[in-house]
Amino acid sequence: MRKLHIILGAVILLIGGCVALVFTLTAGLVGATNDFFTLVSEGETQAAYDSTAIEFQEATSFTEFVDFVEYLELDDYVSSTWSHREFENNIGFVQGSVTLSDGEVLPLRVDLVNNEDWQIYGIESFPEELDY
Repeated sequence: MRKLHIILGAVILLIGGCVALVFTLTAGLVGATNDFFTLVSEGETQAAYDSTAIEFQEATSFTEFVDFVEYLELDDYVSSTWSHREFENNIGFVQGSVTLSDGEVLPLRVDLVNNEDWQIYGIESFPEELDY
């Protein structure tokens, strides 16, 4: 019985260590994403746009970006939960949701690229309706 407890404890520690490792390795993705949404919520739309990857800026004008932010009411961002985080080499994404000041929860997928720092490469709204 004691061996079973030791084995069970070791398995729990191993799983906990793996989860901690994943969260540590993906902290940059989450930090960049949350910093971006914080800039938007503080009315720093230009700074948020400027913080995105050059590839994003080449594909999306500032006016289109502002329209997207206003359409989804991202300027009312309060918090986020990123339930799925993944990266390989210099490309990654987080998927989860942002909560707005009125309590509305928006499911999002945010793609990022690491050009020395993690930067927003794309934002998809309502990803549960998309095939991944």
